[in-house]
Amino acid sequence: MFLNMLQNDAHLREHVKKLIELDNEDSKIDFKRTIDITSRYGKAELIKDITAIANSEPVSDPIGYYIIGVSNKQLFDISHLNIDDATLQQIVNSVSDKPVRFLYKQIKINDVEVGVIVVPKSIERPHVISEDYFDETGRKLLSKGVSYIRKGSSTYVALRDDLDLMYEERISERVATDVSLKRHREWTRAPKGLTERLVDSQTKTEAAILTYEGILREIDLIKKNSEIKSKEQAYYEIIERISVLKRLREADKNIV
Repeated sequence: MFLNMLQNDAHLREHVKKLIELDNEDSKIDFKRTIDITSRYGKAELIKDITAIANSEPVSDPIGYYIIGVSNKQLFDISHLNIDDATLQQIVNSVSDKPVRFLYKQIKINDVEVGVIVVPKSIERPHVISEDYFDETGRKLLSKGVSYIRKGSSTYVALRDDLDLMYEERISERVATDVSLKRHREWTRAPKGLTERLVDSQTKTEAAILTYEGILREIDLIKKNSEIKSKEQAYYEIIERISVLKRLREADKNIV
């Protein structure tokens, strides 16, 4: 859908018209009568709003829409604001730890020019403020390390539970395309918190490496203490030793 919008302004126009008619703000839809990108305060509000949309859970459509020039279904021409995609990209991503992917377009609805920032679903969320951001008087507007999120039609600072869900989804997205991570994921399916599962995964990975290194040392030892000339022969020797040990253990179990 996002690619269609990139290539088809008519499709985007019709979709935005429907959103305006519904007039229903949620975690992915925000209407603004106007924006101010000439002041530090206005830029901070834009950064907060766009990162919040990128960080938020979708209600139905995973794509977010930040529509400028609309309030209570009324349209307000924004052509005089001289907004362009490059300027908005520079403002929003100047203090985001990972770039927020979005597209800005101006479209005419009923001969009124409105602006739309289209924010596709982000696989890099949470997007975090990377440095303190101040206004012209030195008052702090954004704090380093803070993430924003929309809940309903309002923007909030993301809480620990919100961040856990974002990291959980990010790991799931990567696991879906990475076989080795998928194996680690299987190890960590116990109903624990995200942090505990990651610790478990690291511990088990370290244990597996130690076991593997131990097997290699055993192979080298067998080769040194016998006439075995190749690793393949050493493997067979180990398998035979394991089989003998299993038979001995089974015999012990049967002794009354």
